[in-house]
Amino acid sequence: WLARAARDQGDEAAEARLLKKIWTLHPGFLRERELLARLAETVGEFPDLKKPSHAALVRQRIATLERAYHWKEALALRDQLPPPTGPKGRAALARVVLKARDYPRAFTLYAALKNPGLGELFNHAVVATRTGNYAKATELYRGITARFGGEDQRPSNKTADQASYKIGYLAYDSARFETAITEFRAHLKRYPRSRYAESTRWFIAWSLIKLHRLDAAKGALGRLKQHHPRSSMVAAADYWVARIAGMQGDPERQRKGLSQILDDYPVSSYAWFAAHALGRTWKPRPTPAPTLRPEVEEL
Repeated sequence: WLARAARDQGDEAAEARLLKKIWTLHPGFLRERELLARLAETVGEFPDLKKPSHAALVRQRIATLERAYHWKEALALRDQLPPPTGPKGRAALARVVLKARDYPRAFTLYAALKNPGLGELFNHAVVATRTGNYAKATELYRGITARFGGEDQRPSNKTADQASYKIGYLAYDSARFETAITEFRAHLKRYPRSRYAESTRWFIAWSLIKLHRLDAAKGALGRLKQHHPRSSMVAAADYWVARIAGMQGDPERQRKGLSQILDDYPVSSYAWFAAHALGRTWKPRPTPAPTLRPEVEEL
């Protein structure tokens, strides 16, 4: 409305200034096409990347788009600007390309960075994983762990803690279960109080189940309960201990174990899984017919 008032007063400069402010600070404005058409009518005011002052406007719009997590739109504009030359600019571009989910391009950009910091190294590992290059991702995670992990039982550097855990997880995700068990155990030995200790123990147990080493899997699930008694995964551990009994040919132990889950964790998702395995169902509660309040019925 201020821009329209400026137009009505014949002040094209004020109108153009306000319209450009809307363009930079409010991407997705419903009347954006009309706004740009009006700027095109005003000589020299339509955003032109060849003009330094207009390039600054584009950078402001890019910053707004990135704050709003509109990564693809931001990247499309970034690509119209000259490529960054400094290390910070290159790292920022790589991050936006990652956020825009162009993983092959992001991998190339991160690989080209000189002296990358912790964040860039971790993101490089992420895009390596997402492009299927698990070997490179594992190499990067090992480097992060060695360089930033320290020797505390619970590393102060959260990213290094996660990188150490990810080494085992990549092996699990690629179905190399023996290697996964070795790497997960190495993670727990390296960082006994890791933020990812619970997940690590869970995936050790699952790796053993995948390998059909069921007695060892029961032991691993028991250690998960022992070390994390308040975890939401305790119900999951009990559920799979019961299922393992069934796999080992003991349906009665399986039935008792699943029934116990219904008593111990009645509102957990594993109570639903247990009920389904037991073949139990509950009749749905009848839905009362909608009625109007008496004062409404009188109208």
